[in-house]
Amino acid sequence: MMALGLYKRGQGVWSRGIAAGGFAALGIWGALQTYRWMETLTHPKAYYAGYWVPGIILVTLLGSAYFITNGIRTADYLIETEIEMRKVTWPTSREVLVATGVVIVIVILLGVYLFLVDRFVVQKFFQLIGILPK
Repeated sequence: MMALGLYKRGQGVWSRGIAAGGFAALGIWGALQTYRWMETLTHPKAYYAGYWVPGIILVTLLGSAYFITNGIRTADYLIETEIEMRKVTWPTSREVLVATGVVIVIVILLGVYLFLVDRFVVQKFFQLIGILPK
């Protein structure tokens, strides 16, 4: 069993932090949803359980976030992911805008082409074989 501490401290800080933040967000959301659901219950004991059941869910998911992101295999994977992400050559904002413009133009041209094919070729074919009225 691993002692409470960070495995390979200082490595993969961003990737492990983002993963743990995702688990924490899930825990907070789950606890809030459970609390809201338990408020709708009318049983008298549900009132008291409405506080500790969401708390248990929150603590469980936060603990899971720590142990999962600090596990040897997962931590090594997240550390290696961050190392590889640092090697990526990210496009400039100009390159992103040009590529986005190309995609938008191609999508519009493809949409017009498919509309024309459907309007004139497919409908004429369906009229020929008797599916659509002439």
